[in-house]
Amino acid sequence: MLNIVAILLTLTATFSYVNHRYLKWPMTIGVMAIALAVSLAVIGLDQLGFTAPHGHEQALITSIDFSEVLMQGMLSFLLFAGALHVDLNQLRRVAWQVGSLALIGTVLSTLIIGFGSSYLLSLLGIAIPLSYCLLFGALISPTDPIAVLSVLKSANVPPNV
Repeated sequence: MLNIVAILLTLTATFSYVNHRYLKWPMTIGVMAIALAVSLAVIGLDQLGFTAPHGHEQALITSIDFSEVLMQGMLSFLLFAGALHVDLNQLRRVAWQVGSLALIGTVLSTLIIGFGSSYLLSLLGIAIPLSYCLLFGALISPTDPIAVLSVLKSANVPPNV
């Protein structure tokens, strides 16, 4: 378990450095884009016949108990870190606005992602029921509060807006 954490922290720090040095995008977006590019590169290398990276990746993924790592580890830290930076007095003042925008945004995002993924998958010839696509949309639609706060902070948005 400690090896996996060390590998993930090292990769994240490396991707963060590359983003800070070259891309200069908001950290969460840059790290995710670099991780996506590296993942696609590993898939491309596997398709070209270079199976060594795929073998290491497969061994790493099979050694992770995702339920334990996600529910017992990452989720608790993410929720705590997100809640740590929220001013409850300010949140109480704008609770209705935040709640309604979060609800409307999540529902719209769920519908756009669900119908969009259903359409794109049908173009690729992959038959997945619409209900699964909508469920996928509902799973990825809620925003990460840490990422949102980071983007707003880097954009110098005033707190009362």
